[in-house]
Amino acid sequence: MPFSYPFMFDYPEKRRHRLINLPEQINRLSLHNSRSLEVFANPLLMEKILDGIECFDIQCLRKVSRDIRSCIDLLKPNPHIGQYTIRHFGRKNYPETMEAFIFLRNLFGTRIWYRNREFTEHEDNFLVHNSVYCGDQLIERLVNDFEINMKHQKSKMMKFSLESKGTANL
Repeated sequence: MPFSYPFMFDYPEKRRHRLINLPEQINRLSLHNSRSLEVFANPLLMEKILDGIECFDIQCLRKVSRDIRSCIDLLKPNPHIGQYTIRHFGRKNYPETMEAFIFLRNLFGTRIWYRNREFTEHEDNFLVHNSVYCGDQLIERLVNDFEINMKHQKSKMMKFSLESKGTANL
């Protein structure tokens, strides 16, 4: 099947899935041995794959293997980020929390919470799975992630904003 945008695989059950969890999907395709993974580390093939995917798929693909990560870093693909918002809010329950909203050009987006400590009393809370626990390095981690996400941005971003609400000291 030739590559097209959005990049999808056909499965025997005739359903199409967007590449949300790429490492898991590659395992389903029986690419367990290193020889098969070497094919994806080929810059010519990887360049074609990267033409059809965006930031979150690129991040998932980088986690598959060291060779693939090196190949992606060499090619420096455009993540196609359309909007990036960093927000600090001083809520009573979460005083040391910052959020990053990342929206791609296709309007798919995600929200990531950066926290100084784990909120174990809220283990069943949906925020737990989208949180990064940074210890004392909350701002450093947020800035580092921003740099990684934006490093190879070639297209114009529609919106970038920094917002602060509340009086928490960071």
